[in-house]
Amino acid sequence: MTIQDLIDEVKQEIEARDLAYRHGANNRMRYKVYQKYYLMHYLRKHKLTLQEIGDLFGLKHCTVLYGAQQAEWLKKDRLFLKMTDDLRQKFEKYTALNYPLPTARDLIPIRACSSRPHWRSATRRVMRYWIYSCPNGLTLRKPLAGCAYSLPAD
Repeated sequence: MTIQDLIDEVKQEIEARDLAYRHGANNRMRYKVYQKYYLMHYLRKHKLTLQEIGDLFGLKHCTVLYGAQQAEWLKKDRLFLKMTDDLRQKFEKYTALNYPLPTARDLIPIRACSSRPHWRSATRRVMRYWIYSCPNGLTLRKPLAGCAYSLPAD
């Protein structure tokens, strides 16, 4: 796939989803904004200039820069992932629907903690790479006396 093919695909998505800026149109709907941010970030990763990306969306280069930064910051937000999932399925290998989920083995550092501060740092380290909602039912229980977190019995 050449860069021109990528630009053509993105143009088709922009037209199909009505993401280009038009004066007086409802351009600030959250799902449209998130989709624009995602596409701006995606094109920026493929080395297009801010001006080229702005021309595709009918926006100025500073707005494109802001949108690409927002997409980078929102990339772990569940709402952002949900609203951009179909675009990510089309353009990327991994989507919100097929991210790996933590297993009991991954949560061992959390279960082995001995104090609340230790639990906090272990939780941050482990959960930094995982989406917080676990559809397969794995949840952490609140601590009882100490800080011995564990998974529900299977």
